[in-house]
Amino acid sequence: MSIEGIFMATGRGTVLTGKIETGIIKIGDSLEVIGGRDNINTVCLGLEMFRKTLDIAEVGDMLEF
Repeated sequence: MSIEGIFMATGRGTVLTGKIETGIIKIGDSLEVIGGRDNINTVCLGLEMFRKTLDIAEVGDMLEF
C-alpha cells in the first residue's frame, strides 16, 4: 500500500490513507509501516472507503484505516 497521509485522530489513534497496490487487507491483520527512521508494527482496527466501513479491501481501493 502506498501511504498518502498519516493523521492523529483523537479517540482513534493513527489513521493512514492511501491506495492498495497489491494483496488484500482485513480487519485484525497485523501491519508493518515501513519508512522514516523506524518501522512500526500495528494492527488494522478498521477500514473505511468513501465514508463506508469495509470488512476487507483489495487492490485499487482508496482507504482510510
